[in-house]
Amino acid sequence: MQDLSKFAAVAWWPQRTAASRRHKNRISRTPLCSRSENMKPDRLRSCGGVSVAGASPGRRYSSERDARLLWAGETVSLFGDQMTQLALPLVVIVHTGGGASDAAVLVAVSRLPYLMLSLPAGVWIDRIGQWTTMVVSDSIRAFVVLALVVALVAGFLTVEHIALGAFALGAGAAFFNIAYPSYVPMLVRHRSELQRVNARLAVSEGVSITVGPGVAGWLVAALGAAAVLALDAVTYVFSLAMLLLIRHRDAHDRQAATPLREGVTAGLRYVFEHPELRPILLCSTLYCLGLGGVQALLVAFAAIELALSPEVIGVVFAIGGFGFVMGNVATRHAEQRLGLRKTLVTSAACASIGLAAMPLAHGGSAAIALSAAAFVNSFGQGIYYVTALTLRQVVADESMLTRTNAVYRFATWGALPVGAFVAALLTSIGPIRLALVLSAGLALTCVLPLAWRRQAGSTRVD
Repeated sequence: MQDLSKFAAVAWWPQRTAASRRHKNRISRTPLCSRSENMKPDRLRSCGGVSVAGASPGRRYSSERDARLLWAGETVSLFGDQMTQLALPLVVIVHTGGGASDAAVLVAVSRLPYLMLSLPAGVWIDRIGQWTTMVVSDSIRAFVVLALVVALVAGFLTVEHIALGAFALGAGAAFFNIAYPSYVPMLVRHRSELQRVNARLAVSEGVSITVGPGVAGWLVAALGAAAVLALDAVTYVFSLAMLLLIRHRDAHDRQAATPLREGVTAGLRYVFEHPELRPILLCSTLYCLGLGGVQALLVAFAAIELALSPEVIGVVFAIGGFGFVMGNVATRHAEQRLGLRKTLVTSAACASIGLAAMPLAHGGSAAIALSAAAFVNSFGQGIYYVTALTLRQVVADESMLTRTNAVYRFATWGALPVGAFVAALLTSIGPIRLALVLSAGLALTCVLPLAWRRQAGSTRVD
């Protein structure tokens, strides 16, 4: 089953306002940088080799080249992340004498920055720029990993050092993952190009999560944890080099005068008052609440209730990751056949139904049933992620896009541990299968905010 935070990166379809109805059949071929209707000149962005308001006069950027560089750097870095996620807990257990509780705390510490820093990060990123934020984030993460390697080789690495490093890595990832969805629209000319770039990045992430853990385990066994951590540092350096080769530089002072509290409040108010973004935020939060519970209990359910071996459980998760990649690939076809509205609702329902089917697995065919449910769940997520992320990048005002991403990241990543905690409480008063059913049932309600949103017709991205 895919990393569930991806469902956080979602959006809503454009409303059928008077302006959008007039352009119903032309929306897919309209350059992003020409979306001037109902927009002030200073809110336009530079895109695809065209100089517009908000860009340096006369500057021209190779959008395809820059997008490929961003994709290459992010792809390599994602595989490096998988190495570190496996290597750090092993270092805690093998080299510092820590136990399972220490390894679990390490995972929690690495996710803590998303809850602590996401909302203010949206304001800070607007101040310094998305490209600059990504450069700084990669630089910090490369330095932190190298520092951990040096401490490990020198023999004075402790659990406290690793926890501090995990927090720093989590903070760098939080800033990077908020900045790059806001930066991608600046590199493309047409919505169809934006969709392709998002799909390419999503496929890389899906492949890294599917293949990465196995490769990382083999590398740790063959080279040792220190060498694998050093290799991860190299991936961050490679990503940094790709960013430095990108020609586009975003404006870095457009939000300099916005106080932090005012900026955070404005971002929250913008999302919750936006008639197109609010329903998808509700959908994402409900889904992640249920998803957090399923994620927390699924391994225990498979091992205890279904008596599946660790190898079989690993295959189930791998099949789920493959489903996410297939969903990314199928996104364009789904949108052409169904239109955006039906694609979003259908893919959300598909992902939720896949979760709901997991606790139904039983008997001799349990492994097959669980694998099929994981595939359906991740396939739906794969389609939803690309379609919804692309639309959020289009419908949100440029001046609020980064803070919109920050609000979504905060809400969804905050919902995951809450869902896991509730699921743990449910298992203390009832069977694990019932807790799974209730968690999956909560995820099913995510379709309601989307279904309630009435819209005449559907929009396509060709």
